[in-house]
Amino acid sequence: MVKLIRDFLILNSAGNTIYEHISDKTIEGQLVGMLMSALDSFANQIDEGGLQNFELSDTRFSLLKKHGLIFIASSSQKVKEKNLLEELNSLTESFFDKYGKDIMIKWDGDLGLFENFDQIVERSVDDNVLDFLDGI
Repeated sequence: MVKLIRDFLILNSAGNTIYEHISDKTIEGQLVGMLMSALDSFANQIDEGGLQNFELSDTRFSLLKKHGLIFIASSSQKVKEKNLLEELNSLTESFFDKYGKDIMIKWDGDLGLFENFDQIVERSVDDNVLDFLDGI
């Protein structure tokens, strides 16, 4: 299976990052989450649906909102949007299968709860996805 996703974040309804897998370790996940939340809030002011995807430089971002959470995945623009959304949907479903759809109601604020989600995310996220795609 080819790994398409470069970065993956989950934000709560307040815009706080509750889970992150950022391939570039020099980038702070909380800052990325705050930026995505701000962009989504701005988009909601313009359009009811808010932000669903956008491109920045050579990176494509897709957002999926479910059960009070925002799931965000990034990839190279070389990755087809449909494929990225399928992978994002799969990760979203895996999250709710593991933690339940009402996790935010029961959650006590401990981010450590989501650390073991890495095992699932690492099946989809490739920190070297750009190297692979450049070779095509």
